[in-house]
Amino acid sequence: MGDKLKLIMVSVGLSLIAWLFWYLTGKNGFYLIGLVVVFSIIERIYKKVVKQGTKSNR
Repeated sequence: MGDKLKLIMVSVGLSLIAWLFWYLTGKNGFYLIGLVVVFSIIERIYKKVVKQGTKSNR
């Protein structure tokens, strides 16, 4: 459970940094790239969690 929480905190931190960077620069391109990166990271974490869940159920 601690590892999942750590991954969530890291992804939230990265998204906040990406948003702050976009807010300071005011460039929409960086904001869109940041969103894509954050969503891909969240998708990877979700897949890892699902795989761990199926392994523990067996």
